[in-house]
Amino acid sequence: MVTDTDASNGILAKVTQVLAYGLNPRVELESVDKEGAKQHFQVSLPAENIKALDLQNGQVVRLVPSRLKVFERNDTVQAKDASV
Repeated sequence: MVTDTDASNGILAKVTQVLAYGLNPRVELESVDKEGAKQHFQVSLPAENIKALDLQNGQVVRLVPSRLKVFERNDTVQAKDASV
């Protein structure tokens, strides 16, 4: 995550919550893209890194992944066959 929004790589996102404490420090964000549905992002970082970035709610940053996990959305619900 970088605070330089003029960088050419990465995804623009707005900070919605900073959780820089506990066992799993993280930053929650949502996409800034005006086209399509909003995307939710969660970035896990060491607490020291989060504090050093001095992030504020509403701040726009650029997400540049070092490790990326993508989870497929499953919008279909499968009904069980009740005629067993």
